[in-house]
Amino acid sequence: MDIHKRSLQIGLAVLLFALILRLGGRVMDKLVYAVSQPKVASTILFLETGRMVRAAEPELPTQAPVEETIPSIEPTEPAPQPITFTSSDVGKVKVNNRTDLSVDVNALMQLPLSWELKNASPTVLIYHTHGTESYTEISGYRTRDNNYNMVSIGDAVEKRLTEAGISVIHDTTTHDYPSYDGSYTSSRKSVQQYLAEYPSIKLVLDLHRDSMTDSSGKQIQTSVNGAAQMMLVMGINYSGWKENMALAVKLHALLEQKTPGIMRPLCVRAQRFNQDLCTGALLIEMGAAGNTQDQALKSADLLCDAIIELSHGGVFQS
Repeated sequence: MDIHKRSLQIGLAVLLFALILRLGGRVMDKLVYAVSQPKVASTILFLETGRMVRAAEPELPTQAPVEETIPSIEPTEPAPQPITFTSSDVGKVKVNNRTDLSVDVNALMQLPLSWELKNASPTVLIYHTHGTESYTEISGYRTRDNNYNMVSIGDAVEKRLTEAGISVIHDTTTHDYPSYDGSYTSSRKSVQQYLAEYPSIKLVLDLHRDSMTDSSGKQIQTSVNGAAQMMLVMGINYSGWKENMALAVKLHALLEQKTPGIMRPLCVRAQRFNQDLCTGALLIEMGAAGNTQDQALKSADLLCDAIIELSHGGVFQS
């Protein structure tokens, strides 16, 4: 073999060996990479030793990121305020004074009314010294049927005030039957019992209906906008009557403010009418015998509107 052919064979052998090395390096790289993978490595280890090795789980943060929270602000309702009376309200109160004592409406209006009627405990007592009194629907204007007498008016007042958040006790005892003459003595005992049992009571309403006749003796009615006229009857034959009278003039003025003409002149009498038992005691004539029950019920609604407005007290502003 000549030297030229020998050199060519050696050169081809070198090229072939270099090619094998190059291709083999790539295969080895891939083989090493594959073996280094967790799953392949664990498989090989299992084949060699029979032990299964799980790949390590990636580490998680030890504490979750804290989200910034914005504190919520609960809306707060403004505290209820007492109703304000002014000197203009003084002129709304007309007085029919049947006593020798002077009744100064201006001074009485300026006395503050400090109470809160909206309470879980009873704050209002309704009763009827003359509970059998009724209206034109009943012949003789008296009945023991509570669907038509003064108890029905008391029921309406109780319902409205209760719906407004004022806790009410309604005494439906018949005090004027069988003895009409002993009615105030009978109702007095009931009021005393309730006041002793519920010292939270602040307003005591004795609901009546009046009786008014014309020159022929026929019962007449007085109404405004379909509602029977009302009248407050206040006794002064006891100490402390001014506190009750101060409440009466405020309620009278407020009713007149809302419905002009709805109130007959405030009647001042030289009796007690059980109003000496507590402050906040009122006697209210809900229309007269000549009125209809429906007119009296409309008056009851107006009365409740005024009481609800007064439920947080009253102050005078000059």
